[in-house]
Parts: sequence; C-alpha cells; structure tokens
Amino acid sequence: MTQSRSAEAGILGFTYQFIQSTIKILSLEDSQTTFTIEGIEDLDVASAEENLLIQYKYHDAKKFTLSTIDKPIALMFKHFIDPNSQNPSNYVLFSYFGQKHTDSNKNIVTIDTQQDLQTLLNYANAKKILAGLNWSSSDELAFLKILKFEEAVDFDESINQLTRLLKSTFNISEYESQNLFLANSIYYINQLAIKKTQQERTITKQQFIDYLNSQSQTLQHSIIQRLYGKKAYISFLKKYMQAKNIKKFTSSYIIYLKDINDHTSRFIIDLANKFVANNAKKDTLPLTIIINDHSEKIINLKRNLLSINSTENHDLLFNDGYEMYHFCSTIFSNSPLLHLQPNGQKTQMASYNYRLLSFETYQSHKSDIQIDRPTHIIINNAINVVDLQNTIQSNVLKISNIEDIELLNLLGA
Repeated sequence: MTQSRSAEAGILGFTYQFIQSTIKILSLEDSQTTFTIEGIEDLDVASAEENLLIQYKYHDAKKFTLSTIDKPIALMFKHFIDPNSQNPSNYVLFSYFGQKHTDSNKNIVTIDTQQDLQTLLNYANAKKILAGLNWSSSDELAFLKILKFEEAVDFDESINQLTRLLKSTFNISEYESQNLFLANSIYYINQLAIKKTQQERTITKQQFIDYLNSQSQTLQHSIIQRLYGKKAYISFLKKYMQAKNIKKFTSSYIIYLKDINDHTSRFIIDLANKFVANNAKKDTLPLTIIINDHSEKIINLKRNLLSINSTENHDLLFNDGYEMYHFCSTIFSNSPLLHLQPNGQKTQMASYNYRLLSFETYQSHKSDIQIDRPTHIIINNAINVVDLQNTIQSNVLKISNIEDIELLNLLGA
C-alpha cells in the first residue's frame, strides 16, 4: 500500500470509529451515562449497569484472521492482567472486514477457545505488547468470559445507521441529519479525542445531545467532503444556499479571500462579471470582496485588476472607499448608481461594479460600513468566524477546497 493510500485508510478508520462511537452514545437510554473518547480503549462506557471498554477496527481490504486482531486483543488482555486496573463488565471488539473467506465460518470475528487466545498472544505484535508480563491459564479463561465481539457494517451503511438514529433522536429531517448533525457529531468526537486529559475527553450522553443541538446550523465542510465526496459537497452547498435564500438578487455577498496568487485577479474579474455588470438584471446586488493579505500584495492586486480591465475592455470598476488615501465608509457603503437599458430591466452602466477592501481596513471600520442584506462567504478559512461575531446579524457561509470554476458557478448562479 502506498503512503497516500495508507493515510487514506487511516482517516477512514478514524472516521468510522467516530461514527460508531456516536451510534453507541446515542443508543444507550440513560442520559447520564458517561463516555470517554480515547480512554483505555477507543470508547469507554460507564453506566450504573455496566462498564464497557470498546475497540473499533475497520479493514475494508482485509480478511479476518487471528493475526489481524492480535494487537487490540493483546492490549485488552494487558489491561485485564494488570493488578492495578479495574476490569470492566466487558471488553468489546467491534470490527469490520471487507474481504470475505469462501468458508463463511471464517468470516465471523471471534475467539472461541483458550487455544485460539494462546495462538493470538504468540503473534509478534502481541508478544511485543506483553513482553515481561506473567499470567496464568486461569487469567486467560477469565478474560475470555468477558471478551465480546460485535460484527459491524460497512462504512456507507454505518453512515445510514447514524443518519436514521440522529433523525429519530432529534426529530429532524433527513437533510438536517445527513448534512448538519452527522458531520457535527463526528467533528465533536474528533475534537474530544485530541484533548490532553482524560477528564476533558469524558462527556455524558446529555452533554453530547446539548452540543449537537447548539450546533444545529453549523457546517463542517471538510467532514462533509470526507463522507460524501466533492460532487456531493457542492450539491449540498447549492441546497443549503437555496434553503437560506442566499442568492445574488436577495443577498449582498461579502466574500473573504486570502493568500493572493496569480489566479486571484482573474477569479475576481470573472466573478464580478456575474454581478453588477453590463446586461445584469437591475436588482442584482453588488459584490463585496475583502482580502486578508499583506498591504503590498493587495496594492499589486488592485493594479492587476485595473490592467486586466483596461486590456480586456471589461468596463468593471471597483470601489475601495479610497482606502489608499483616507478611507470613507460612506462612499464604500453607497450602492452603485445604475444607468439602465431602454427596457428598464437591465444595467447598461454603473458607477462601480464591485467593492474591494483589505481585511485590515474592514475590521477597523466595519461598525461604520452599512451593506444591505449581507451574506458573509468565507473562502478556504480566509478569516476566523469569530472575527464576525457580535457585529453582524446575517448569514455566514464557509466554503473550502473547491476549484475556482466550481466556485464561480456556485456564487454567480
């Protein structure tokens, strides 16, 4: 397996673990049951009735053999024979193997006998984990009594299971379950998993539910792309914008960009041509572009835009509120004056076509800048959402990792 495929499989495995952890959390009835993410095992469950230590394994390209589970079983057994450890009600190995044996009996992930356990504990990974430790035959038998196996479904079906569970738990639509709650549940489990202390990684079911309710309108773009792919992600963005009535006739797009490169000028020109430009409908609202980059690069960007506009005869003028001299928020905020075509429905000429400003200037004057019906669109994490909080009451949309042409089609529609 190449390094890229190995990394991809690792990401898939962690995502699968987080999906199954969420299913387990939401499936238990007691809202005060506690869960530790990346505790002794992948998921530690503590309730009044039982304590479970659960390990998740996802091997889409492997067949089950004892050697494929020697490491997780050895780690569980090491914990079991440690005199300082408190043993759980059950150790649980939750596993999926995508490649099937012709003998169906070999597809069942289990250790039936003490001999099977002894064979497994003699594999290289297990011997390394248990090096220097002593145990008895009775330890092996006692361990087998509380070792349980659960057979899992494949990745896609696990998504379907969680979608249905979220839908019923929160009484939400399938769309909300798939695109909002599911991605946020995976995001939250992932954030807990990287906390430093076990206490920080421990929550109750009720806390988990409260978090998901609080984030019901938050989009986790990278996770949506990971789960469904880029094509589905773009389709999701279109549906989300439709649901929020985000379109250029009803919203003033304020688009945040960073890391200016050779393509930025062309992207801005092409996008501006889809808004207040010649032959545009008169009710199209002007585009505003905020650039988060060094001032020298922004000056060069403006020069490039003027050069392209001149050489290609675009007749596109930007309004920067004279920020290079003395910024005027009133001039920047004013809507463009339109000269309409004889039919009175389309623009023939405008006093300016789009606004362009540095993020530094915008931050300094945003309380004075008045833009009608704004929708803030953050491209590739150009700014932190927190920079917009407490100052606006409007839509905020983040878009990540899609090509310029796809972005033009999405925003310019």
